[in-house]
Amino acid sequence: RRLRLPLRWGRRVALGPGAAVGKGVRFELGPRGRVTLGAGAWLGSGTRVEADGPVSIGARTLVGARSVFIAGAGISVGDDSVVGDEALLSDRVRVGSRVRIGPRACLLPGADVGDGGFVGVRSVVEGPVAPGSNVIGVPARPQTAAPCRSR
Repeated sequence: RRLRLPLRWGRRVALGPGAAVGKGVRFELGPRGRVTLGAGAWLGSGTRVEADGPVSIGARTLVGARSVFIAGAGISVGDDSVVGDEALLSDRVRVGSRVRIGPRACLLPGADVGDGGFVGVRSVVEGPVAPGSNVIGVPARPQTAAPCRSR
């Protein structure tokens, strides 16, 4: 599979050393669409990338199965991040480094998750998430740790 991508897409799909693409990954690239996978990055089985702009996946970042990236203006995901299964990232999304995005989370246009952030399962992110913050819900809101209570 790794050998067939450059044959079909040429320089529009760039794979760093050790980058891998799972079975059934689909690229639908418009005239300006370009996908870059950093060293050791992984796109899970059945992931779909629809790009009319740049999509950049950082080094050692794992993208879960059946995730969807829809990029008109662009999407970037930093290094050492994890995008859960069936997540959706939709245009003008920036995800920092060391970020965890839960399964089936949805990052809408303009979402910006800072370094070290966490997005909960099935959460919908509409705007900025501060670095190191945990957000969950629809729409996603910052969470604070509940005090521990002993009996």
